[in-house]
Amino acid sequence: MRKLKILILAVVVLTGSLLQTSVFAENNTSQVLDVVTRGQGISLTVDAFNESMVGQVEKRKSLESQKLLKNYDLKLDNFILSGGNVSIDVTVGEEQVQLFGLLHASYKVQNGINSIVGDLTDETGRYSVLLFEIFNDNKNDNLLINRDLQEKPHLKLYLLDGDKNIILFETDLPEALRGLEVGSFAEKEDNKKEMFWFKGLAEPEMVKEITTTETSIAEASGKTDLDFAPMALNSFSTWTNPTTYYTSFYVGTDYTQCWSLPYLSYKHVNVTSSDSTWIAQFKIAEHTKVGNYTYYGNNVFEYKNLKIAFGSGDYSTMIRTFQQGRIYDNSAFNGGLKKVGDKIATSLIKKTLSAVPYGSTINDVIGYINTATSTSGEVTLGSQGVSLSGSPVSAAGEKLASKFKLEESTDHSGRTDNGHYFTYQVVLNYEGNGSSKNTTGNLQLKFDVFNSQTNKTTPISKDFTLAYRASK
Repeated sequence: MRKLKILILAVVVLTGSLLQTSVFAENNTSQVLDVVTRGQGISLTVDAFNESMVGQVEKRKSLESQKLLKNYDLKLDNFILSGGNVSIDVTVGEEQVQLFGLLHASYKVQNGINSIVGDLTDETGRYSVLLFEIFNDNKNDNLLINRDLQEKPHLKLYLLDGDKNIILFETDLPEALRGLEVGSFAEKEDNKKEMFWFKGLAEPEMVKEITTTETSIAEASGKTDLDFAPMALNSFSTWTNPTTYYTSFYVGTDYTQCWSLPYLSYKHVNVTSSDSTWIAQFKIAEHTKVGNYTYYGNNVFEYKNLKIAFGSGDYSTMIRTFQQGRIYDNSAFNGGLKKVGDKIATSLIKKTLSAVPYGSTINDVIGYINTATSTSGEVTLGSQGVSLSGSPVSAAGEKLASKFKLEESTDHSGRTDNGHYFTYQVVLNYEGNGSSKNTTGNLQLKFDVFNSQTNKTTPISKDFTLAYRASK
């Protein structure tokens, strides 16, 4: 049997379908669907796409006015469905291609919409599959070329050819596919490809950086309790990034707006002979609105190369560290969500002095962090700590490998820590001559803000002074 492809592509037809059977594959069996469907789609340049389907409606040109607009005959057959895998032969004009991949639940399931999408690949390499969707619902949807399908089950197949022309197909959902339910397919951790299928093609409606205020905090998080908090010993403080990030798109009938605000919750305590733990947790307040629907986790903004490090002052030494979190591994192999119990690659930061410091200034402490050695290593998210050999250790931290990203709202829908975050903890002990001393430590935060639509990267760096008392 040839490589698995997907029955679902029968879907791609815009008009006229010839169905010789209405059977589709069960979850654990492989089934060939004897389905042939034919129809027409359109092809247009990226410029024509932006002129006719992107931006404010009143400023768009009609499709009929596009001189480079082309019609394509389409034929789909040889559908195979096996579990979540799907395969199909597609004829576009005179070319025959083979599409295959995995089906999964659409991000629209968050709002109760029965929508299934596929991460499909053209085996011949002639086309990139921008979007493949089985919209098996009667709710409103964003249709670009066939508005007659509104509030009806339908299929979409959007392709990009080698000349960067966009090919669009929209058609009635064949009866053979109307038994598919989104609950039978797994949800994907990163649905960004589907929501922003127009990445690099559609021009943003607006890109702006907003000065963070109570208003922008409420806009990004949907709540008002992420207020600025002064640094305070023995209690958590919250630092919000001075900039709240915003990007919007208007494609078809969908007005998509993205807000994102990174912030840090941190706590430090006095250092004594007992374990004294300092904590810093990097979090994200974000959401995307598509029309009237709100979604968490699918955002154009990503946070990468995260570094959290602590430096201690007088009569203090660091003995071990811990790390917790939920972060996304963007690598092609062994990627996906990393959570409690998973190992992650990181740079381990450590500064060892020949003697415990006395009389250090904040600049000395920052210097401990900046001159610390960094070694590549692997740590486990959760309660498994990292011992800091050598004494005294005056700075410790971790920098996540570049393949890791954080983008999903940390706290939302009445739950905490259900999105992405990274927590770093360092345990300190008093090491001195028995006397007490008021001293100063430092917390250093660094990360990159990446806008996946504009490919713009912005580095952010912040130091926090931590006043405390070291005593036996």
